[in-house]
Amino acid sequence: MDEILYYCKILGVQPGDSAEKVKSVFREKIKECHPDKGGDVEKSKILIEAYEKLKDGVPQINRNKFKNSNQNENQNKEIFREFLSRIFAYDPHILNIINEVLRNYGSEEIDYPFKVRKYYKENQNYHSKGYEYFEQAERYFHNSMQKFNLQKARPIKYRSLELIKNLSQVQILYRSVMVKYPSFTLKCKQRLEQIQEIMDHAKMVL
Repeated sequence: MDEILYYCKILGVQPGDSAEKVKSVFREKIKECHPDKGGDVEKSKILIEAYEKLKDGVPQINRNKFKNSNQNENQNKEIFREFLSRIFAYDPHILNIINEVLRNYGSEEIDYPFKVRKYYKENQNYHSKGYEYFEQAERYFHNSMQKFNLQKARPIKYRSLELIKNLSQVQILYRSVMVKYPSFTLKCKQRLEQIQEIMDHAKMVL
């Protein structure tokens, strides 16, 4: 159904139009794409593809079926939105990211229920503090890696030892964030896994 509507839009025809109507419209549009007239070759290919699909006439569309399909699609979207809102309702940072994605796709944002808004207001300082500590751990991590990369003149053994020492301290910071601010657990775990891989690699040169 969606495919037929797509090709109808390309040719400018409607469901139920005859084969003669499709052929007539196609001939007019394909003239505009002719290379001798500076036409678009890619557009002509799409027109030909659409004509091949509809050259026997455009089939009628069951409007009720189409309506039900749209209703089901909207219902699925609402279910998914409710699913997201229930899981991430108490994590403002993640919910803000979700709403940003929804805005980019032109979808309605997830609204915050009164209880959730009240919770955010009461705990805004708590989440802001957690983000602040997470960012601090991130800075220490990047500084450790930058220091390692800038000391290439030193023997790799000594650089690796210092890197392992610094990253061990950074691990403590991330674990502390996880304990105090559980909403940052996933981000901290991902970074800790990366740090462990770097440390394992550094130990190989000792």
